[in-house]
Amino acid sequence: ETVLQDRLIALANGPETAEDHIDRAAATEAMWRLNPAIADFERMGIALRPYVERICEPNYTSQTLTTDRHGFRHLWKEGRAIGYDEFVGTSGPKGIICGASQALGYGLANAHTLQANLTFLETGGAEWFSLAAPISNILQQRLLFELFAPPETKYCIVVSGTVNVLLSLLATHDRAPYPPLHNVSYEWQKDDVALQGGQDIDKAFAETLVWMEHNIAMFAAKCRMLGDCRLLFCQPPVLPWSGKKVTKEEADNRRLFRIRHPEYAALIEAPENVPRWIGYLDGIAEAVEKEGGTYLEMSEEIDPDSDDTLFCDLLHPNETGAKLMATCISDWAGGIR
Repeated sequence: ETVLQDRLIALANGPETAEDHIDRAAATEAMWRLNPAIADFERMGIALRPYVERICEPNYTSQTLTTDRHGFRHLWKEGRAIGYDEFVGTSGPKGIICGASQALGYGLANAHTLQANLTFLETGGAEWFSLAAPISNILQQRLLFELFAPPETKYCIVVSGTVNVLLSLLATHDRAPYPPLHNVSYEWQKDDVALQGGQDIDKAFAETLVWMEHNIAMFAAKCRMLGDCRLLFCQPPVLPWSGKKVTKEEADNRRLFRIRHPEYAALIEAPENVPRWIGYLDGIAEAVEKEGGTYLEMSEEIDPDSDDTLFCDLLHPNETGAKLMATCISDWAGGIR
């Protein structure tokens, strides 16, 4: 068994069950007070978050989100915003980050995103840029990589977390023609009768894994087309899976997250889902390794005895957590010969 499996099993034996009657609006306000950067990010709404299909104002600027003319979040380097066009024009090897909210930099100021950290560390001797998509659709993330990866791309990092499978389980509609499409927000109203996960959660996990396998194969195919491009597929850290010593701030954020998104939190933490998550993650690792890539479960990289606050809610790393993710990726890139 892996370290993650041990921690998931331990979670199943003793999940937190605290009740809290604060409504979601109050919980949101409380979390925003604890995490001002998240408030800035969330207030703009999903319609203003950057991705290549942007048809409204692409140059939204704030402390936590600056986008270029393509709708990609700027790389913030040495106090200056760098867009995709300038990134492509630089000489030398390049690293591309694809993924969902963690890769996009959810709740992080411009200088503390994953791409900013990787650039600061000069990871693999490369310049780094993020093609992250905000709606957690790995199909979209893969298409962005196929369309926008420069010829000099040496590293492809896919940071693809729990959302890909959870949105499949929670989605109630819009599932064709690419099921599971993952194009709905878990905050939307649910129809319990139509909830796929409620009907057959094991089938939903299995279908999502197959769909992820197909997209992993296409990521790998594009890497081969680019020549000497290495694929690293990361499962970003998840607080209840990490086994770390929870700080008071993390405990408060975790409680508030459960109030805001109870269905979402329950799928992550429910004891009966432990073997489902283990099977799903094992399947992802096998699919990546089959294609010659590397799989990294970042929850296993966290010191369980750490007193550091690493998470700004149940799922998202804060500035310290993002720096830890960047260090793990840098260690991987530095080990490539």
